[in-house]
Amino acid sequence: MPLTRRAAAEAKPASTSGSSTLPTASKFKRAFQRGQEWEKDDLQTVLFWALNALSCVLGVACGALGLTGYFGFLTYIVTSFVGISYYCTHLLDVDTDEFGGKSELLQEGYMSSTGLFLFTWTITYTFVYVDLLGYVV
Repeated sequence: MPLTRRAAAEAKPASTSGSSTLPTASKFKRAFQRGQEWEKDDLQTVLFWALNALSCVLGVACGALGLTGYFGFLTYIVTSFVGISYYCTHLLDVDTDEFGGKSELLQEGYMSSTGLFLFTWTITYTFVYVDLLGYVV
């Protein structure tokens, strides 16, 4: 007799492949609580989304301020690294050395968040400083 999906899911043994055991809502609830115990995968997931949110904010800020070139890009790199490091060590109170250091934790989503920053920076700058007909305001 075939099992229903629910019965089959309950009958499966728990995976030990290192996958997260916390539901997503629980991860993000814990992301605002200090002194929690973290697994590496859960912490990387939370830092990934925090870095993406910070990238959007920084992209809008750099675009609205009219930053261009290397100065805008370096502003993003320094601010995102310092911001996420502060969030991880002071607000979450996590010992980053237990997880391989700050660079190990941050490399999870840095490339995708950089793309998101560039996108929001470009779109914001275009809407604020460039006329839709292509003439600089």
